[in-house]
Amino acid sequence: MRPTTVTVDQHVGNRIRARRLELHISQQSLGAAIGVSFQQLQKYESGVNRVAGVNLVNIANTLHKPVSYFYDGAPGLSLGNGGHGGAVEAFISSIEGVAIAESFAHIASISARRTIARMVMEMAALHLQAAE
Repeated sequence: MRPTTVTVDQHVGNRIRARRLELHISQQSLGAAIGVSFQQLQKYESGVNRVAGVNLVNIANTLHKPVSYFYDGAPGLSLGNGGHGGAVEAFISSIEGVAIAESFAHIASISARRTIARMVMEMAALHLQAAE
């Protein structure tokens, strides 16, 4: 198996997990909806097992996304990831990333959102400077 194949499988799995978490759907529920065990879904999400085409179509329908969504930003593919790297994908796929995104979406004040974004960017810049 080529190295990029594993990376693409992991990427697709990360996208499945991120969307499932975004919709607050358990692995058990998604697995039942597409006709696989939650253990099999865990293997899909971790990239250990490749998602068969028919299962990806069923996942996409259940999670209300086009199949292309799961490949968007995958290494070696140009489906329009907007130039975001793996770090952004990893963060958005994490439990913390989903929680932060959902919480941030509930902040109605544009001014408050901008203040928080500036604070996070400044903290990141300080962290990068300290790492140099």
